[in-house]
Amino acid sequence: MTDLVQQLTDEHQEIVKRFADNPYVALSFSDGDPPRKYEVEYKIKGGVRQEDGSVGISEIHLVSILLPFGYPNFPPNCKPLTPIFHPDFDSAAICISDFWNESKSLPGLISYIGRMISGQVFGSEHAFNPEAAKWYLGHVNRLPFDSVDFGKGVEDVGVETDGEIELNLVGSDLPPLEEVDTLIIGEQVGLDGKRSLDSQEERGESLDLVIEKPAEHSEQAAAPQGDVSLGASQLQSSPDVVPEDQVEGKTEKEGEGDDLAAIYAEEQVLKKKNLIRTVAVGSICLLVLSAAYFLAMDIFNYQKAESSWQGTDDLLNQHRYKEVKAKGDLALVEISKLKVLKKSDAERLRKEIEALLKTKDFQGGLVGKTLYEGSYVKKETIPVRKAVKASMEKGHGAIAVEEWGSALLSFQEAQELAESIQLDDQETLAVLERAIEKSRLNQLIKKGSEHLGAGELNDAITIFQKASELANAGADIDAEKIAFIHQSLDKALLQKFIKEGEGAFTAVQLDKALSSFEQALLLAEKETSAAPEYARGIRKSIQQINLYQLLEKGKTEYEASEWGAALLSFQEALRFILDEAFGYPELASNETAIRKKILQVSLKLRENEAANYRVQKKLAEVVEEKLRIIEQIENSPFKDDPEFMEIVEHSRTAISNLNFEIDIARKINYLIENYQEIFQANHSLAHSATLRYPVVVFLQEDGENQLYNLKCTGYTSTGKISLELNYSYDVGAKKWALFNRK
Repeated sequence: MTDLVQQLTDEHQEIVKRFADNPYVALSFSDGDPPRKYEVEYKIKGGVRQEDGSVGISEIHLVSILLPFGYPNFPPNCKPLTPIFHPDFDSAAICISDFWNESKSLPGLISYIGRMISGQVFGSEHAFNPEAAKWYLGHVNRLPFDSVDFGKGVEDVGVETDGEIELNLVGSDLPPLEEVDTLIIGEQVGLDGKRSLDSQEERGESLDLVIEKPAEHSEQAAAPQGDVSLGASQLQSSPDVVPEDQVEGKTEKEGEGDDLAAIYAEEQVLKKKNLIRTVAVGSICLLVLSAAYFLAMDIFNYQKAESSWQGTDDLLNQHRYKEVKAKGDLALVEISKLKVLKKSDAERLRKEIEALLKTKDFQGGLVGKTLYEGSYVKKETIPVRKAVKASMEKGHGAIAVEEWGSALLSFQEAQELAESIQLDDQETLAVLERAIEKSRLNQLIKKGSEHLGAGELNDAITIFQKASELANAGADIDAEKIAFIHQSLDKALLQKFIKEGEGAFTAVQLDKALSSFEQALLLAEKETSAAPEYARGIRKSIQQINLYQLLEKGKTEYEASEWGAALLSFQEALRFILDEAFGYPELASNETAIRKKILQVSLKLRENEAANYRVQKKLAEVVEEKLRIIEQIENSPFKDDPEFMEIVEHSRTAISNLNFEIDIARKINYLIENYQEIFQANHSLAHSATLRYPVVVFLQEDGENQLYNLKCTGYTSTGKISLELNYSYDVGAKKWALFNRK
């Protein structure tokens, strides 16, 4: 398992352990095992931008964290998946470079982003979202949105960098978020809790639209109404049935009753017919009078509408828009009253009035705006608009001479002025946004290049990382500019890795040095690399480290008397040089030293073997090893080296001594094998005894004679006896003889 895989595995395990039971963080991960992509759901309060432009609160936020190639030296790519309102959040990226440069901890990063969302941490310089930065700085006393503790470890502590603010307001007496006037979800509400309206009508400034009804029309309407009431009264007072007393009277006079009843019935029928005629005539009169009334009212209302609308041209020329609006509203009211006549004329007049009242110019003039550069604007905003224009011209002038810092300040000043009057010129705002983005990006590039040129690599890396994040998030960034940023960042990282590798090599931290140089080589060999000339030198350093590792390994084994292992390590180092010498002839300078070391180790092996043979008293084998030592030295290019000449001399002396020892050993073996005959020939007691246990000791060399002492034990019929005599060997004559010491 590589170091990177092990690190990713350890971090993943720590993340799972840390956030397993955390109620504020939910994780999902993918792209490998261990994973290289995390999606984090934060269940905390944080700012969001509402559809109507206001700032609101959400308690669910999603963030994507992707581990790129080169991680952890390249920071994770962090992106919000929900609209988070924060100075360091853009729709395409989250600024984490300050944190990552201080603490390359993925678990810590997850907690850090949560603290950013909750408003506990935010940056004030080089903000991705300048609008959010301004809002946060203006509402510090209302932060954080949430005081959630994500379980801080050492790596979670806020990073202290220029322009970054970390809040810790837990337990402070802040008003609840619902009381904040600028964070209202839905309609805008003023500080007093009331709806804020713009137009006069919405503020309750009503128009006086009192219409007096003409008296003559009222009188005309009264007559038919009176006739109707009279008809109804008459109808109610006419009897429909015969009175009871008259019916009862019929029984009093039966002779006259029938005639009277007939006469009475005829009278009642006649009365009913007269009543019906009266009601019909009254109804017809009423209808005629009503029609006459409505016709008269239509004529009157249309005339009043025309009269109300007259004179508006003069009022418009005098910019008296409110009076025009009042006259138009009055005319429309009169038009709405028309029932029968003047329908086509009224429709024409209505369209004319409504068309004028809805025009952009009229609407602008109505709310007190003045024509400025082709648009109606509020008069009091004109000086600010001029200041915005002046700041933008100043910024563009600074861009022309590549004074990016001055340009950025000018454009930011223009943006603040535009926000102060709530400028609705989208084109100007878009130009400002692009100019700020361009100035900020180029300022970062300039500062990063200065740090890189001065060898201030950490500062250069931090700035180019910010520039890369900003460029990747921008929608209109030149591809050549992005390529330059990436090349500059790679170059800064490349030089940093080389510097770290050289330092580790000097400190004999070979593994660390090798890792740094290998990362540097990856950057130098990239297709888009800005410094391919570094590649050969880096490869040479890597080969030197590999060689040095082999030599250090062999040296360690040599000092531990592990001769066989040391020989293999030095031989591998020699093969490495021979294989790589064609591409890097500088390595060949080590060949002689390594060959000499190989010879030294080989001789140590033979000396060790000879010592083992001596312990086993295999002197002939010892001599053979000594002869091989001499032969190996004399056949090597180091035979004239004083060190090895001395070894040869010692070996020859040892061989001479060994040969003498071998000769003595042979003589002793001869005497032991023949001790009975020697004692019987030279000792009087030996004939009558059984001889056992011979012991032979070499005494000395006296000229050409070698003297030996022989001892043995004899057993006779009378008991045990010890026999001893001295025997000599004449080296020149090669003969044995009894030697009698006197």
